[in-house]
Amino acid sequence: KLKYLGELFSYFKYILLLSLSRHKGIYFLIVGIVLSVIVEFLAIYIVSLEVNSPVINLFGYQFILDSENIPLYFIGLLTIRFISLFSIESYTQYYTKEMQVYFSSFSLEKIMNTNIKRIEKKQIGHYISFAGDEASNAAQVIVSFINILSSVVLITAYLVLIINHSIDLIYFTVFI
Repeated sequence: KLKYLGELFSYFKYILLLSLSRHKGIYFLIVGIVLSVIVEFLAIYIVSLEVNSPVINLFGYQFILDSENIPLYFIGLLTIRFISLFSIESYTQYYTKEMQVYFSSFSLEKIMNTNIKRIEKKQIGHYISFAGDEASNAAQVIVSFINILSSVVLITAYLVLIINHSIDLIYFTVFI
């Protein structure tokens, strides 16, 4: 079973590296996901501040917020988060289609370079269907990776926020 897991990982790595080399915009998506999560993290962090001391410490810099405007900051940051989520989803759909086209043409090119005797053993429709299915599967693997990455970054951000707020909350969140 470890052999199949290793093959699956190799397949995933091959598809991911091929996608990243072909579509540089996927890097933009990954950075966009991280920035979008940071915006949500800041929105939640602002709400969790004590009213008497609305000071944000980020990377050694202190930002003092007017406590009366905290709801506006929160709504503004969440608006940015929702707009970024919509943009990320739109780009993800675009790159999914682009990757399907690329993988389909890549597969058909491999079929065209295959020995005709081997192709004659099965109908050509089999190969065309196989190429289309594999291209779709490969594109969905990349989309799933992007979605999982987004979830991992968001979960990590929330855990950091919970740990920063109270260690008792982390125990309650994880074990209950």
